[in-house]
Amino acid sequence: MASGSLSSGSTSPNRGMRNQPFRRCYCGRSARFEVSSSMSNPGRRYFNCKHFPNQKEDCTYFEWYDDELPNVWYKEKMRELMCLKSVGCEEVVVKIGCEEW
Repeated sequence: MASGSLSSGSTSPNRGMRNQPFRRCYCGRSARFEVSSSMSNPGRRYFNCKHFPNQKEDCTYFEWYDDELPNVWYKEKMRELMCLKSVGCEEVVVKIGCEEW
């Protein structure tokens, strides 16, 4: 079997992180795998260059891993889940006025 480097957009299982997809960016290094926290793409996973936002070293590699959420309802629910994760359940229970979770 011939060996070679992975090209941009290729996948490889278990590249140092268990069960996490792998991509190689244009500069030849492994791309970061991140989760969007933007209002327009909440919870959507993507790859980008490890050097972003350093303009001198960033190779501008960017690729969405997940498809866009199908409608506004899904986006709102994903934002709610991200909010719960970021503040912790106890704070959310107090904010919404529930006695029990």
